[in-house]
Amino acid sequence: RIDREGWARFIDSHPQGNVFQTPPFHSFLSADPAHRPFVAAAVSGENGAVGGILQGIVQREKGLASHFSRRAIVWGGPLARDDDEEITSALLNAAVGLLKEEVIYLEFRNLFDLKRQRGIFERLGFRYEEHCNFHVALGDRESVRGRYSKNRLRQIKKSGDRGASVREAASLEDVREFYSILRDLYARKIRKPLPGRSFFEGFFASGLGVYLVVEHQGRIIGGIMCPFDRRKVYEWYVCGMDGEIPDVHPSVLATNAAIEWGLERGMSCFDFMGAGAPGQDYGVREFKARFGGELVEHGRYRAVFSPFLYSLGK
Repeated sequence: RIDREGWARFIDSHPQGNVFQTPPFHSFLSADPAHRPFVAAAVSGENGAVGGILQGIVQREKGLASHFSRRAIVWGGPLARDDDEEITSALLNAAVGLLKEEVIYLEFRNLFDLKRQRGIFERLGFRYEEHCNFHVALGDRESVRGRYSKNRLRQIKKSGDRGASVREAASLEDVREFYSILRDLYARKIRKPLPGRSFFEGFFASGLGVYLVVEHQGRIIGGIMCPFDRRKVYEWYVCGMDGEIPDVHPSVLATNAAIEWGLERGMSCFDFMGAGAPGQDYGVREFKARFGGELVEHGRYRAVFSPFLYSLGK
């Protein structure tokens, strides 16, 4: 019921428009049976012109965990024409009404500053939580590399000297090898939910981004999955068999390659998509900090519809 061309034009013209709020991202999510997208649009009654979009995804784990893990996630929204408060409020109301009986909580993972809208969120039962991120400004290669730590530059050089290289994934088999490393990393260290392989294969076919894989002696040892739009390239998932080959640092190579990939295409920013809550120990934050990005705190908003199931699910 939403004019998809008008939807796409609205996202393209909005100062904070991003890939996660576009019609192609909705199509990608719709094609994966393990996920369900939702979208609310504010439209003009006269001509159906789009004045606001809020898009996200409903996720749940498999089996018994399904009942205790029902959640809705939004990246980079809501988007309202001229940051109109009435439109923002209407979009949030629509999302809450759509989801409150289906999911345990609804979380907004802010890709830009939404503190001006905090009162609107809080009136609808959302709580603000501080959450950090790093943005790497993509000017010229010399200035970007000049902000890397000396250790990062040394790791990149040593990895190359030892024969490691990076290329774009060329096939589903490349994606499957990347996913195998990622799945092992999540099982051993990260211990958080990870979508199934079909999600990553679908992203490869969607055209929404790029996979960059790290090779050493003919074997894939790491990589990064990056959605992008005309402004930014985003780190969504990254992994590497770090520490297994002396002086080869696949996670560093993958991240550097994604930054350079955006540089070469004239994008303005590499977005790390999160660096943990301030004041909490988070080793990944230190890893990301050494690429010289700007530390920002855009936070998250979360509305919990079932406090008991939320506590139990955690």
